[in-house]
Amino acid sequence: MAAERLSRRWLIISAVVALAALLGLGASIMFIVSMAGASDTTGWAVPFVGAALACIVLTGAVPVFKAYAPLPRWARWAVPIFVGIFAIVAAAAVWILMSLLLCEADGVCRTVDTWRAVPGFIACGILAASGPGLGALAAREDWRGRLFAGSIVLGILGVFIALAGWVELNIYPLA
Repeated sequence: MAAERLSRRWLIISAVVALAALLGLGASIMFIVSMAGASDTTGWAVPFVGAALACIVLTGAVPVFKAYAPLPRWARWAVPIFVGIFAIVAAAAVWILMSLLLCEADGVCRTVDTWRAVPGFIACGILAASGPGLGALAAREDWRGRLFAGSIVLGILGVFIALAGWVELNIYPLA
């Protein structure tokens, strides 16, 4: 298994994905700690443990999947599915944490807070697109284009779902 040298474009893509994954990791760990502290919400910490593990894998998965062409069969299937499912949980954690931190104490968000939330929206999109994106990096040539197109669609959908949830679920002052 020989590694190929990554181009500058792939190094930048890898760094952006790793930053989004680290944001998801931090949000997931915050939810694990806060939910494990109360006895009635301990069961809700389990998906966030998976999300934290998926974010750790996603941090280094893009350069590994791109640099090593002949991946084992289990890695081509299991890793993108695991990361894809639990990265969506991490995206939800990022969105909830972002809405808790950016809004004022009484739960009222201002319009200017939406502009401060744009990096979180982008991180939600990257985390939502990570499963098909890793699948495209690991897939054979015949599936690669479809999976990249799916990751782009899921990324855009993740950004718009986070934005729509921000607008619909946060309470903006009417006056």
